[in-house]
Amino acid sequence: MPSVAEKSAKERFLTKDTTGFVDESVAAEELSKTFKALPILDMAMYDGTPEEKAQFLQQLRDVFLQVGFMYIKNHPIPADLMNSQYEYIKKVFALPREEKLKFAIEHSPHFHGWNELGKEVTYGKTDMREMLVSGFELPGKAPDEPNWRNAVGPNNWPSEEVLPGFRAQNEAYIEAAYKAARKLLAAVSETLELAPDELENIFLDKQRPNHLFGQNHYPHVNVGEHPEYAANLGDAEHIDDPVILTLLAQDLVGGLQVQNYDGDWINVKPIPGTIVVNTGSFLQFITGGRYVATSHRVCLNTSGMDRYSWPFFLIPRLDGPRIWPALPEDKIPEYVKQNARQAKDRYEQLDFNLRVAKNVGEYAFYVKSMKSYPQATALLYPGFDWKAELGISPEDAKKYL
Repeated sequence: MPSVAEKSAKERFLTKDTTGFVDESVAAEELSKTFKALPILDMAMYDGTPEEKAQFLQQLRDVFLQVGFMYIKNHPIPADLMNSQYEYIKKVFALPREEKLKFAIEHSPHFHGWNELGKEVTYGKTDMREMLVSGFELPGKAPDEPNWRNAVGPNNWPSEEVLPGFRAQNEAYIEAAYKAARKLLAAVSETLELAPDELENIFLDKQRPNHLFGQNHYPHVNVGEHPEYAANLGDAEHIDDPVILTLLAQDLVGGLQVQNYDGDWINVKPIPGTIVVNTGSFLQFITGGRYVATSHRVCLNTSGMDRYSWPFFLIPRLDGPRIWPALPEDKIPEYVKQNARQAKDRYEQLDFNLRVAKNVGEYAFYVKSMKSYPQATALLYPGFDWKAELGISPEDAKKYL
């Protein structure tokens, strides 16, 4: 049997269209910024022979430089855990609305819990999805700490009587996804010729891990019956910010799109047995813009079926700077310097967002939570003006956030 390194590019890099697996992508070493499909990288190569590991790191480096998105197969999240998570996601969103309201984000000062369809706003647009947000089970802020410390805190689960085993399943998945994300971050460090734990030591708060786990349900929308939703998206175009890496699992319905350098939207077609991994804004920051955080969106679901996805977001420590300083130029490998493409800031709103807040916590809590969930904010923090806290005028908040 040939080693992983001996397999052809066609075997190692495939995408899937609606009729099956076809050879429509290219090997990572041939990728360009005008990509038309995403590559598949094999995580088993990272644990393979020295030659296989070196090949994997080169592929990973090229993907970060040119695309910012990829499929990963043979990832560390166990298949049985992935499958059971999918089954629980369908169950939790199928609960009656009156049950879901009992663990809605309106009951959580940390904005953990269920968020109803139509109550989330991205860059001023209403997203057509319902979601469930959770993280590590941690205490909230101390009395003498600022409100943004409430970006972490206790989770808001459905009761064990209503959905037995849901909490245990989610906690197990969060641990597994965190372990997988840290392993990928170690590989990212090595693509920059750093020690495997260097980026982890730079970015992560290991005492109060503030990473987030999202579970999304995109219901089918019949635009013939509801033309008022025709211009909406499942999730409006954005980059993942403030994020280091995102690990996305999804069902086979599809809907995620990634934007290439020319501005074309490329379908990320589901491939069984893989996760989709993408660069967050903080890898772009720390590499001086060389590793690109790519714009993406989720289309309005008109498939006739419900779509489900469940991303894990690896997030920098809350007290870290809003825009992380780049590594010194002498620590950036020459290959990275010579082969980088210039990142594009496609949205005036994004440029404004990058200037908002002093640290990760302020941006994560005041903008990503309070701004995104205005109805919950009004209930949980009556009278608190997050815009004034950040020094943003109401006019700029409406225009850019």
